[in-house]
Amino acid sequence: VGNPIRSREMFFGREDDFQFVQKKIGEGRSNQIVVLCGERRSGKTSILFQILGGRLGEAFLPVLIDMQMLAGVAGDREFFRAILRAGCAAPGMAGCTVEALEAAADGGPVDLVRAFLAEAGRRAPGRVVLFLLDEYELIEAKIRDGSLGESAIHALGGILESPHRVSFVFTGSTNLEDRKVEVWKSLLGKSIYRKISYLSRRDTLRLITEPLAGSLAWPGEVAASVWRLTGGQPFYTQVVCQNVVDLLAEADRGGVSADARARV
Repeated sequence: VGNPIRSREMFFGREDDFQFVQKKIGEGRSNQIVVLCGERRSGKTSILFQILGGRLGEAFLPVLIDMQMLAGVAGDREFFRAILRAGCAAPGMAGCTVEALEAAADGGPVDLVRAFLAEAGRRAPGRVVLFLLDEYELIEAKIRDGSLGESAIHALGGILESPHRVSFVFTGSTNLEDRKVEVWKSLLGKSIYRKISYLSRRDTLRLITEPLAGSLAWPGEVAASVWRLTGGQPFYTQVVCQNVVDLLAEADRGGVSADARARV
């Protein structure tokens, strides 16, 4: 409970959100940024892990950038080198190294990323390189503390001008327009906003009943009550279910096995 969902079988709903991303940056579309916005614990990071796992299909080459892991990185070039280390670790990019890319690119960060995109194009022709940046607001925080320059934002815009197919998916609490506009203005015209809201009633009921199917039966009225209590907020739905399972285990009722408790 509370951790991003990596496995596909434990992830429920969001089909409309996946279709939105596919439609906006798929085949025949221009290079863009899709900004997935929502409150904390709404499942944004889990969506990125699903995309990383191939949820959008073979037309995309996803690269996950965890901004928390870049906390100690200082300087624009080191920032993009860290991003490309993640790119070189992507499936199908074995043997690609940042050092080799630097040998092929004499310019700044934009040229370095374009060298990676050219290499990805040779290895996976026709696929869209999709950089996934979780908690994009941390870029702005790094600019404020002086560890990044605003030129890093301009470099992202320059990457989107590449002749290679490349796009970004950002997650955060707000859209770019609601941030410090002078920092993000070079990207505003290239960004598309998508609100990540609560789960539908159907998907909430699936989240309640399916993970422990075969180990625990939820009466329909109980599952419906959980949905009414949480409104489909995935984290709170998980918390309620976790507490129900714990209560049943403590009372030695419902045949809740240790394996079932571990899986919840």
